[in-house]
Parts: sequence; C-alpha cells; structure tokens
Amino acid sequence: GLNIVLNFNYTATPYKYLPESFVAINIHGEFSNLENQIVFGYGDYENNDYKKIEAEDNNDKLENIKLFKYKTSRSYSDLIDLIEHKNFNVHILGHSCGLSDRGILKEIFEREYCNKIYVYYFEYQDGEELKDNYLDLVKNISRCFISKQSYMRKVHPKDKDYIMPQIAKT
Repeated sequence: GLNIVLNFNYTATPYKYLPESFVAINIHGEFSNLENQIVFGYGDYENNDYKKIEAEDNNDKLENIKLFKYKTSRSYSDLIDLIEHKNFNVHILGHSCGLSDRGILKEIFEREYCNKIYVYYFEYQDGEELKDNYLDLVKNISRCFISKQSYMRKVHPKDKDYIMPQIAKT
C-alpha cells in the first residue's frame, strides 16, 4: 500500500531520508511557504472543553484551533485525497501523537484503508538503564482510537528496526 509520512515539524528533514516511494505531507505547514503556512494551535476538537468553547459563539476563542487552520492550505485536503480510497501505512517519526493533534490522527488512524501504523521511537540512557519512549507513544496513539480492537490490529509491535537514530553529543 501507500506509505505516508506526516511531517509535523515544519521542515523538509524527512525528504532527506525517505525512499522515493514514500509520500510526505507537511500537515503543519512549512517555513517560508506562503501556500502552506505554519499551523499552531490545539487539535483535539472532539473533547468536551472544545465543545464548550465552540458553543460560546465567540470566534476569537476559536483562533488557535487547528480545525480551522487546516483549511488555510491544501495539505489537509491533499492528505484526505490520498487516503480516501487507497490502502496505506502510516510512519510516525518524532511526534508525540498527543492530544493536541488527536483530531487529525483519529481521522487518519481510524480509516478502513489504514493498514499499519509504524512507530519510530527513541532510546536513551537513564543512568545505567537503557530506556525508550515506545510505550508512551502507543498510549498516546491509543487515545486516537474509539475501537481499541482497531488500535491493536493496526499498530505495529515494538521493533528494533524502528529506533530513531541519535547523533551523539561530543
């Protein structure tokens, strides 16, 4: 299937490392690109706090909600066009998958055409112990699913092949 990298970091860094068969979407915009301006804000527009703000009928309070910021460029629409009717995999690199992006992540992860979600994680030394952030990432990802069975089926198990390389500080 189609391999999509969701780039949330505003730079072209993923393009340096991706095989040509991958599609990268700069969902939160790009530096110096007026056609795809940087998107800041909150993206969990399904929670009760957001619903209360929306019900207040005060547009100023909705200023930093990603639901609206996504409509200022083609990135969101391009992404949806890509995943609408094609099988695809998602590769997550360097993103916490936290609540601030739950709306868009839920939209992607719960699609029937989403086959697998590959989670690239960091290893780090904590004193004598080698730790990683894999479990934190998949816990955050699980919050994007209504169906936990779908989460279990789609999220690829922890795999050493998906450790993010780190540059040692000298």
